[in-house]
Amino acid sequence: MAAANAASTAREASREPFRQALQAGLREAAQYAGAFIVGGAGAYMDLGGNTSVRPLIQLFAALGRPVAAICYGVQVLIQATDPHTKVPLVWGRLATGHSEQDDYTDGTTDVPVEGGYGPNYGSAPITLEQMIKQYTGPEGGFISRNGSPYMAVADGPFITARTTPDGYPAALLMLAQLHGACGLPAQYVIDADGCGHVPSSTEVRRIGA
Repeated sequence: MAAANAASTAREASREPFRQALQAGLREAAQYAGAFIVGGAGAYMDLGGNTSVRPLIQLFAALGRPVAAICYGVQVLIQATDPHTKVPLVWGRLATGHSEQDDYTDGTTDVPVEGGYGPNYGSAPITLEQMIKQYTGPEGGFISRNGSPYMAVADGPFITARTTPDGYPAALLMLAQLHGACGLPAQYVIDADGCGHVPSSTEVRRIGA
């Protein structure tokens, strides 16, 4: 028992430098007005399971500051949870990302043949559309017009964009929030027409659909 307690104490002591570095990083991050999580296939591989990113999202959410996520960066955002309840921060909210139809059209659901080359790393373990539906829950949902060249969604402090080129409408929504939201509703969509609108229930796809 004494040996087990000593080993546990040693483990905790070894973690302390990392805790201190995290706290220092969060204090520095608190000086920023918001956060942008990049997209692309690299975000899926490098950031998806990176738990050190989640405290940053939790920090900005607690401070009421906007967090925008682009393309596969969305799956980083949706995995962040409330540190006390462990409920996803996006639970009950709306978000956008790749639709399943677009994934199949673009080939991001395909495993490349040996020796093949493509702009993507291969097949995603689960489609982004299904991930968003699961993490937003039955009261939240997924919005994306199949084939739309333009889509960004704001719901509270969280802004999501369908693909990397949609970083522009996401930036517009971020600027609107940073400048007092300019009278925009809490839920707002900028779609292909570039004009923006309040999302309707018919646009939302929920878990199980």
